Amino acid sequence: MAEPVGFAASILTLASTGIQSITVLYRFKNAYTGAESQIENIAGALSVTSAILLELGHSVAKSQADLQKLERWGLFSSTFEHCKKNFDVIDTAIKLSRKSHGANEKKEVNRWEKFKWAIGGQDRIAQVLRNLETSKENLHMLLEVSNFDTLRRIEKL
Repeated sequence: MAEPVGFAASILTLASTGIQSITVLYRFKNAYTGAESQIENIAGALSVTSAILLELGHSVAKSQADLQKLERWGLFSSTFEHCKKNFDVIDTAIKLSRKSHGANEKKEVNRWEKFKWAIGGQDRIAQVLRNLETSKENLHMLLEVSNFDTLRRIEKL
């Protein structure tokens, strides 16, 4: 299980990755018609999840010693890993969509089409969105539990 100091840094790094992905997705949106609503959905889910990750990262950094004592500490790592997998799917698809396949590539295949192909098609996009929603909800619950534990510690003082 990760130490809180390194774990907080990992959370903040993942949030940064999410924010970078949002930027690229909005460039897709501005460049390709027909992709607006799908990109809005993915970018919106990434945005909220990244904001929760930032808040959770700061919370973990502030309460490092106390968090490891909690039985729930294991939930932080598993929830984070699930979220990281979702972000990695999107990040990998973005990277693959930026690659050029040389002279054999059809000119009419744009980055959005490459992104959809790289992520695994429309059904996979819907699955990734559902997974991001689940991650967002789980991370938000962990943040609330962390805040509650902090309030309980303060109350005991």
